Amino acid sequence: YRSIVERNREHHEAIDALERLVEVESVQQDVIDVLDPLYRDRDDNVKLADLYRLRVERAEESGEKVALLTELAQLQENQLLDSEAALQTVGQAFKLEPTDTMLLEELKRLTEALGAWPTFVESLEWVLSEVELDTVQARELGLLAARTYDERLGDVERAEERYRAVLVLEPENAE
Repeated sequence: YRSIVERNREHHEAIDALERLVEVESVQQDVIDVLDPLYRDRDDNVKLADLYRLRVERAEESGEKVALLTELAQLQENQLLDSEAALQTVGQAFKLEPTDTMLLEELKRLTEALGAWPTFVESLEWVLSEVELDTVQARELGLLAARTYDERLGDVERAEERYRAVLVLEPENAE
């Protein structure tokens, strides 16, 4: 199918066959490699986003997954005009690399634009409970979660719980 599509980028039968084959794991990467430039040329960003999702599933290293998720989020926000999907995608990347300050800033930016503070604090809480962080990282994310509960969600009780958790980490920190 590759040679057919390379000769005729409008060969619908070959493209349809490739789109069915993309689910077959043994040929999936080859099919993605053929469909990707085709979708880009056609500005078929919905199908391109689907290819990114498949690539993320196939990626073995977290760094590769984060890079793909970051590209997918940009596609979702800029071409598909779906900031909510972009926020979810950046949240996935952040959970894989919670110490990446650029991801955290992107997560904050999208959260601010959408007013999606519950989603933001859920991501922070997930990282705080599921990822092994050093004390400084845990303190920074814990304080950010506490401030989010307090200032953005008006949940003083949860803010106090999170502040207390930070104090357990660093009893000398009275912030």
